[in-house]
Amino acid sequence: MVSVTLTVFFEDPFWVGLFERVERGALTVSRHVFGAQPSDREVYEWLAAVYPALRFSPPVEGASLRPAAANPKRRQRQ
Repeated sequence: MVSVTLTVFFEDPFWVGLFERVERGALTVSRHVFGAQPSDREVYEWLAAVYPALRFSPPVEGASLRPAAANPKRRQRQ
C-alpha cells in the first residue's frame, strides 16, 4: 500500500509543496517551490500533470510519520 501526503506551506518568500510517500515501510520525500500562493485548483492541475516526473529522495527504511496526537480529553481520563 502506498500513502502520499502533500503539505503546502509558506516559506518566506515562496509557497512550497512537500510530498511524503510511504511505500512498504520506506519514506521518500520530494519538494516543489510554487512561488506565488497557489489555489486548490492550480495545485490539483499541477499535480495531475507533473506527479509522475517528481524526483523523490532515496528511501529511508523504518521511517514512520508522526503518530497522531491523542485526544486531550482521552489523555485526561487516562
